[in-house]
Amino acid sequence: MTARGTMLWLLLAALSAFALFPITYQAKFREQELAELNAIRAASEQAIHVLHAEWAYLARPERLTTDAVRLLGAGPMLAQQIMTIDAVPIRVAEIVPEGFTR
Repeated sequence: MTARGTMLWLLLAALSAFALFPITYQAKFREQELAELNAIRAASEQAIHVLHAEWAYLARPERLTTDAVRLLGAGPMLAQQIMTIDAVPIRVAEIVPEGFTR
């Protein structure tokens, strides 16, 4: 009887070893995949921080003011430029038939 019990336990131990073998490799593969995804996420977050810094640098009011004056000829708003919404002319959209170009 002890021989049968021993063989049964050895068989169960061998089966559990064969069952755990692919599971351990799958877990290692998932850990590597997770590490790669974390590295990609960290790189993306770094790129977002750089883009925020660039946006803050480019959106400085003094830079926008000088560019508006230099490129658009913009200046301080005059009182004569202020009007009501009723004074703005309404544009009617033209309907161009399909296949025709303007």
